[in-house]
Amino acid sequence: MTPPAQPLSYPVDLRLPFLGAEGLMRLAQACSWARGHAALVHGAAPGQVGLVLGLSSLGLVVTVADAPPQLEAFKAAAGQRAAGLEWLLLEAPLQLPEARYDVVFVDARFGPALEAVAAKVRPALRKNGHLVALCAARVGRIPLPGALGEYWEKRTGAALRPPRELLQRVERNGYEPQTVESLSDDGMEDAYQLLAAALPLLEPAAVSPFDAEVETWRAAGLSAVNLAFSLVVGRRKEPGEKPPAARTAG
Repeated sequence: MTPPAQPLSYPVDLRLPFLGAEGLMRLAQACSWARGHAALVHGAAPGQVGLVLGLSSLGLVVTVADAPPQLEAFKAAAGQRAAGLEWLLLEAPLQLPEARYDVVFVDARFGPALEAVAAKVRPALRKNGHLVALCAARVGRIPLPGALGEYWEKRTGAALRPPRELLQRVERNGYEPQTVESLSDDGMEDAYQLLAAALPLLEPAAVSPFDAEVETWRAAGLSAVNLAFSLVVGRRKEPGEKPPAARTAG
């Protein structure tokens, strides 16, 4: 079996607020998840342990998907807490069984572009299932400067887009766009400080490409405020489905 050519998720938990306990509870309510619903987390780096256990605590049946070495590292990091989880060995990224899941979590900060992610995930979702994708986004009207823009364009295969445009791209691939939420400047600072602090503790093979990402972000200085991590949520829409009724003032 050939492992994925690049990581599918970060090696450490960046403690993104929209995937913490309160954030997951809001998602569960917005997406009408119920106990027993099937969730898949695409990418099994140890940084995903908090997300996986949070979903499990909500009563979802959680499958963790990655290549064998990453799954073994995840199991070691989770320890006894991994009991009850299910596992999917990936032949290739986003190669998922059809109509199996009510929600699929993908870290789309690791290519391909969000449109391709949305298209590949849709067949794996059950009716009314949700794609939850973490993306790198451009905030403000000014394009990302120089090396920072080039880094993310090379990594994701396209220039970064504003958060609202990410929702539109999901919509064009068979979803009803639901929500998008982005980290604040302080949140981005906290995430990169956590990542930078963790790199010296990782095995050398796990450090790349994250050392280059941290250095590129640092070198951007104040211009880095135009970069944000965004959570994009879309519901699988069926062919011929009517759009939701417009709300009218009472």
